[in-house]
Amino acid sequence: MITWNYLIQCIEKLETLPNGGGCEIEFTYNDIEYGIVSYPGHVDISKTPEMYFDGKKITYSDEENHEFKTMRELGKENIYGFVIEEIWDTLTESDCSIRPDFNGDSFDEIYEAYENACNKKRQS
Repeated sequence: MITWNYLIQCIEKLETLPNGGGCEIEFTYNDIEYGIVSYPGHVDISKTPEMYFDGKKITYSDEENHEFKTMRELGKENIYGFVIEEIWDTLTESDCSIRPDFNGDSFDEIYEAYENACNKKRQS
Protein backbone atom coordinates (compact mmCIF):
# COMPACT_ATOMS: atom_id res chain seq x y z
CA MET A 1 0.00 0.00 0.00
CA ILE A 2 1.27 3.46 -0.87
CA THR A 3 2.22 5.63 2.11
CA TRP A 4 0.58 9.01 2.77
CA ASN A 5 3.88 10.86 2.24
CA TYR A 6 4.53 9.15 -1.10
CA LEU A 7 0.97 9.83 -2.23
CA ILE A 8 1.42 13.55 -1.43
CA GLN A 9 4.78 13.62 -3.27
CA CYS A 10 3.23 12.05 -6.38
CA ILE A 11 0.27 14.44 -6.43
CA GLU A 12 2.47 17.50 -5.86
CA LYS A 13 4.82 16.45 -8.66
CA LEU A 14 1.92 16.00 -11.10
CA GLU A 15 0.63 19.44 -10.14
CA THR A 16 3.90 21.03 -11.33
CA LEU A 17 3.05 20.21 -14.92
CA PRO A 18 1.23 22.90 -16.92
CA ASN A 19 -1.58 20.44 -17.66
CA GLY A 20 -1.64 19.59 -13.92
CA GLY A 21 -2.62 16.07 -13.04
CA GLY A 22 -5.48 15.26 -10.74
CA CYS A 23 -6.21 12.28 -8.57
CA GLU A 24 -9.28 10.40 -7.34
CA ILE A 25 -9.09 8.38 -4.14
CA GLU A 26 -11.72 6.13 -2.62
CA PHE A 27 -11.09 4.52 0.73
CA THR A 28 -12.95 2.69 3.48
CA TYR A 29 -12.28 3.35 7.15
CA ASN A 30 -14.35 1.94 10.01
CA ASP A 31 -16.80 0.52 7.44
CA ILE A 32 -17.54 3.95 5.95
CA GLU A 33 -16.59 4.82 2.36
CA TYR A 34 -15.00 8.18 1.53
CA GLY A 35 -14.04 9.88 -1.72
CA ILE A 36 -11.31 12.45 -2.37
CA VAL A 37 -10.89 14.38 -5.61
CA SER A 38 -7.66 16.33 -5.93
CA TYR A 39 -6.61 18.67 -8.70
CA PRO A 40 -4.20 21.62 -8.65
CA GLY A 41 -5.22 24.10 -5.98
CA HIS A 42 -8.34 22.26 -4.86
CA VAL A 43 -9.19 19.10 -2.91
CA ASP A 44 -12.65 17.78 -1.99
CA ILE A 45 -13.53 15.01 0.45
CA SER A 46 -16.90 13.54 1.30
CA LYS A 47 -18.48 10.36 2.52
CA THR A 48 -19.66 8.25 -0.39
CA PRO A 49 -23.43 8.75 -0.57
CA GLU A 50 -25.58 5.83 0.45
CA MET A 51 -28.15 4.61 -2.06
CA TYR A 52 -31.72 3.76 -1.06
CA PHE A 53 -34.34 1.95 -3.11
CA ASP A 54 -37.96 2.07 -1.94
CA GLY A 55 -39.26 -0.28 -4.62
CA LYS A 56 -40.04 2.58 -7.00
CA LYS A 57 -37.09 4.96 -7.12
CA ILE A 58 -33.50 5.35 -6.00
CA THR A 59 -32.50 8.18 -3.68
CA TYR A 60 -29.12 9.10 -2.26
CA SER A 61 -28.05 10.43 1.10
CA ASP A 62 -26.97 14.05 1.05
CA GLU A 63 -23.34 14.06 2.15
CA GLU A 64 -21.48 17.22 3.08
CA ASN A 65 -18.48 18.09 0.93
CA HIS A 66 -15.34 19.52 2.60
CA GLU A 67 -12.92 21.61 0.53
CA PHE A 68 -9.17 22.26 0.97
CA LYS A 69 -6.43 23.91 -1.06
CA THR A 70 -3.98 20.96 -0.83
CA MET A 71 -3.80 17.30 0.12
CA ARG A 72 -1.32 18.23 2.86
CA GLU A 73 -3.93 20.55 4.39
CA LEU A 74 -6.62 17.87 4.13
CA GLY A 75 -4.33 15.27 5.71
CA LYS A 76 -3.95 17.29 8.91
CA GLU A 77 -7.66 17.99 9.52
CA ASN A 78 -9.97 16.00 11.78
CA ILE A 79 -13.16 15.99 9.73
CA TYR A 80 -14.88 12.68 10.45
CA GLY A 81 -13.36 11.84 13.84
CA PHE A 82 -9.94 10.92 12.46
CA VAL A 83 -6.94 12.59 10.84
CA ILE A 84 -6.25 11.05 7.43
CA GLU A 85 -2.46 11.29 7.54
CA GLU A 86 -2.52 9.46 10.90
CA ILE A 87 -4.73 6.56 9.78
CA TRP A 88 -3.67 6.28 6.12
CA ASP A 89 -0.82 3.84 6.72
CA THR A 90 -3.24 1.47 8.53
CA LEU A 91 -5.28 1.04 5.33
CA THR A 92 -4.72 -1.98 3.12
CA GLU A 93 -4.88 -2.42 -0.66
CA SER A 94 -8.46 -3.69 -0.33
CA ASP A 95 -9.47 -0.54 1.62
CA CYS A 96 -8.31 1.89 -1.03
CA SER A 97 -8.49 2.75 -4.73
CA ILE A 98 -6.31 5.48 -6.23
CA ARG A 99 -6.58 6.78 -9.80
CA PRO A 100 -4.08 7.10 -11.28
CA ASP A 101 -2.36 4.24 -9.47
CA PHE A 102 0.94 5.44 -7.99
CA ASN A 103 2.13 2.06 -6.68
CA GLY A 104 5.52 0.74 -7.73
CA ASP A 105 7.16 2.05 -10.88
CA SER A 106 3.87 3.17 -12.36
CA PHE A 107 4.23 6.76 -11.09
CA ASP A 108 7.24 7.40 -13.35
CA GLU A 109 5.23 6.10 -16.30
CA ILE A 110 2.24 8.26 -15.35
CA TYR A 111 4.37 11.38 -14.93
CA GLU A 112 6.12 10.77 -18.25
CA ALA A 113 2.75 10.35 -20.03
CA TYR A 114 1.43 13.63 -18.56
CA GLU A 115 4.72 15.36 -19.43
CA ASN A 116 4.68 14.02 -23.01
CA ALA A 117 1.07 15.14 -23.48
CA CYS A 118 2.00 18.59 -22.21
CA ASN A 119 5.01 18.83 -24.55
CA LYS A 120 2.95 17.71 -27.56
CA LYS A 121 0.33 20.32 -26.77
CA ARG A 122 3.00 23.05 -26.61
CA GLN A 123 4.44 21.99 -29.98
CA SER A 124 1.08 22.17 -31.76
